[in-house]
Amino acid sequence: MVIKKTINWIDGPKIGLINGEFYEVFNTPKSYFLDIIIYRIPFYFTFLLIATYSLIFLKKINIIEIENFYQKFILLNIIAFFPILLVLILSVNVYDNLRLFLFIIPIFCIIASISLNYFFETFKSSIKVKGFTIFVFILFSLSFYRFILLTPYQYTYVNYSYLNFEDSKGKFEHDYWGASYKELVKKIKKKYKKDEIKNFKIADCGGGDFTLIYYLNKYLGVKKTYSGIDELDQATHIVMNNRTFLDVFKNEYVKDLVDSKGAMKIKDMEKVSRAPNIRQTCFDYKHFSGKDVVMVSRDGLPLTIFRELDK
Repeated sequence: MVIKKTINWIDGPKIGLINGEFYEVFNTPKSYFLDIIIYRIPFYFTFLLIATYSLIFLKKINIIEIENFYQKFILLNIIAFFPILLVLILSVNVYDNLRLFLFIIPIFCIIASISLNYFFETFKSSIKVKGFTIFVFILFSLSFYRFILLTPYQYTYVNYSYLNFEDSKGKFEHDYWGASYKELVKKIKKKYKKDEIKNFKIADCGGGDFTLIYYLNKYLGVKKTYSGIDELDQATHIVMNNRTFLDVFKNEYVKDLVDSKGAMKIKDMEKVSRAPNIRQTCFDYKHFSGKDVVMVSRDGLPLTIFRELDK
């Protein structure tokens, strides 16, 4: 029973966003990890992984110097792929990029390093190896450059499936942790005087409520937000990242399926999440329309926004 509840945990996000397409977290698509590889994993890393498996299959790697190489390699793969296979077999709810699977990244790094080491050791052996090594270096340089531009929010990384990072706006939930809230609140403090801030009634959209309240209180003296359904109409401004959410309070199709707090029964979750116009993102939600007055962005893409709401 405990395992079943853990697998089908429903207190997290109900929907997610990958490459501009909404998906139901409680029906996480089997292609989830493939989509992450295509859009979020650096190309050089994917190339090195493919190279490692290819080199081992073709028996190009000298394994004599490594005791029990194949046994160790198989063990690494079991450790790395077991959680992924478990998710696919048991249909576990997955969201937020690879946040729930960060513990397997070091294992894949070890696997990728095998081909990298091979390229370095055999660099002078042939033009083909030199070409592969230079190719990896170019891919790495591009990814490293983008990582530098995103500092310190590298977890928002999208690979070069989007040549221009800003073109991925609205395609992913980039700053889903609200890591840039601190920078945003500091910018608000710099832009507005204390007398102006006193008159602000700030709502939030995107999660990380406690983090946001902490920084609002620390830097602006704001101790509460107007984010409740009964307070939202009073809000003059809103802090947001591009989280997805179900607009259960302003949708006539689901008014009898959710309670006053927006909670729903498990049996109604699918029906609610598929109601017309219910899937929204904070940035584009029509009821949050207004003027963006303060923004934290990286490489042209907004991460968090402080918006003056239309009244």
